[in-house]
Amino acid sequence: MNPVSNLIHNAISSLFLIIITSMVIGGLVFAFFTQFVFLGMLSIAVGFSVMVMCYSLANFENKELITKTIVLGFKVFLGCIFAMVALYAANFTYELALSISSSYGFLTFFSLFLGLTFSVNVYINTQNLVLNINILNKKIMTSSRS
Repeated sequence: MNPVSNLIHNAISSLFLIIITSMVIGGLVFAFFTQFVFLGMLSIAVGFSVMVMCYSLANFENKELITKTIVLGFKVFLGCIFAMVALYAANFTYELALSISSSYGFLTFFSLFLGLTFSVNVYINTQNLVLNINILNKKIMTSSRS
């Protein structure tokens, strides 16, 4: 490709990514700050589906490692949310066990067990995520030097 067509290709790709990103951000604003929740969620779904299609059709180096890193990051994010919810449920059921009935104590221990399990999974997935990021950085640094 000559430099002019390369510049035009990069400009069109950048504009497309900016439009898709603004669609997702606009969908988040619509979904959480206005009464048009359905329109916001639809915009987010369309934006993410276009991003997934573009990513799956793209042809670049280290795609498998980048995909694994994205999935591990998503696992860490969900694990943090689930651990927080489980520990909040343990606190809530502990208050119920103290005030209403001691039979809620089993739910307290179960929620605490789930919270600790999710926390350990977050720790393990974070270690794997950092390891993948380091491997990816080494591959990018070695490929840029050659």
